[in-house]
Amino acid sequence: MYSKGVSDFVNQAAELSQKQKYEQAAQKYADACAAFKEENSCDDFDLLVQHGKMLLEAGVVKKTALGGIDAMRAKVAAESKAIEPTWKAG
Repeated sequence: MYSKGVSDFVNQAAELSQKQKYEQAAQKYADACAAFKEENSCDDFDLLVQHGKMLLEAGVVKKTALGGIDAMRAKVAAESKAIEPTWKAG
């Protein structure tokens, strides 16, 4: 189906994906896409989809690692509360 060069990139990407190294896997799929296009003068839909999936997984991992939007909102709320004066005019 694919040439040896493209297959090598795909196999490397699959191994990296299993190890949850999604950014590196996405790069290998990008390399596979580029090699396929160079050989065939067109894109391969399946390779492009796999590349997109790895980019999505990498984004999800980064979002989770950074705590996501809920963590940011909690931090802003805590900082806002810390800034509020402790006394009230009355």
